[in-house]
Amino acid sequence: MGDDEGSDCDDGGTTDPPPDSDDGMGDDTGSDCDDDGGDGEKCDGDDRSMDKRAVKVSLPSSYMCNPYNAANYICCRGAIWPRGSNNARCCGYMRYDYTTHICCAGQIIPRGSNNACCRSIAYDRSVYICCGGMLRVKGSNTACCGSTPYNSATHSCCRGVIYIRASYLCCGGVIVKRGNNNACCGTTPYNRNTHICCRGRLSPRNGNTRCCGFTPYHHAKQLCCRGVLSDRTNGQTACCGTLPYNYKLYICCAGQLRKRGSNNRCCRTVAYDWKKYLCCSGSLVLRGTNNACCRTRPYNYKTHVCCSGVVRPRIAKSTACCGGTVYNYATHICCAGKVWDRRNDNACCCYRLPIVALLQNVKV
Repeated sequence: MGDDEGSDCDDGGTTDPPPDSDDGMGDDTGSDCDDDGGDGEKCDGDDRSMDKRAVKVSLPSSYMCNPYNAANYICCRGAIWPRGSNNARCCGYMRYDYTTHICCAGQIIPRGSNNACCRSIAYDRSVYICCGGMLRVKGSNTACCGSTPYNSATHSCCRGVIYIRASYLCCGGVIVKRGNNNACCGTTPYNRNTHICCRGRLSPRNGNTRCCGFTPYHHAKQLCCRGVLSDRTNGQTACCGTLPYNYKLYICCAGQLRKRGSNNRCCRTVAYDWKKYLCCSGSLVLRGTNNACCRTRPYNYKTHVCCSGVVRPRIAKSTACCGGTVYNYATHICCAGKVWDRRNDNACCCYRLPIVALLQNVKV
């Protein structure tokens, strides 16, 4: 498992999406806590960077979500521990010092010279290599073939069998002699300089550079649109379904060609001018002073926010959503849909299971 580095310490508040994100869906922001705890260091910066993500999680009723000071404490999968030092990390629910210990498969082990884990065993990577969950003496070996180590500079692994790379190739799981070949087409070795492989079928290259299904072609002269080859004529450089087109004259909207003109975006199958319209949940609406969508309703994200599909006025520059409620994330924090005061420099949320109260009395 290795070290449980933990969470980004997202306090759960959310703000609006980037302007003009006309994906036809609008925004539906909510709130949440961070994931399973961590070193908390990412909470020490500008809190506004934490409020820009909208992650929705359905918490069981047995969960609690508490705010904590990431400078002095660390959250490990819901258990809040005194940090002690900047070297604190999480190993499951437990806190440990990563400079003196290492976390392997949820077990805290004295580090010594060890710098990696082989399942639940800590080891020194300069001396050993972990293959198939078993420790082997490293020597000149750099990779594993099953439980056997080998040197990847001179050898390779083909379905559990080690072979010399300079003399053989592994084609479709079969070891074959290399000769002048440098690639495989299914189980057949071939030379890329003279032949081309298209979906398992070998053909003489003859200047062809790419494949369109089973057929080789020269991409500078032809265009492959969903398996259909067409000559590049009249500036046709793009595909709309199986049709080639000139993107300077047309725009492709959901597989249908529309004249470009001033249109530069698509709202499903309709081309439109984004300076005049917004696409909200697949419907075009006049832009006016608006620059974002809240589901089907346009709004100005500079003056309002969208909380759970409802447009609400901003109460401050640092306004975010906590469920359907707006709050000031500079002075408050949102944990699992509840707004808390940032007193005592609370900057992060931490899940807490009922059993974790017992773990908090354990010293490490």
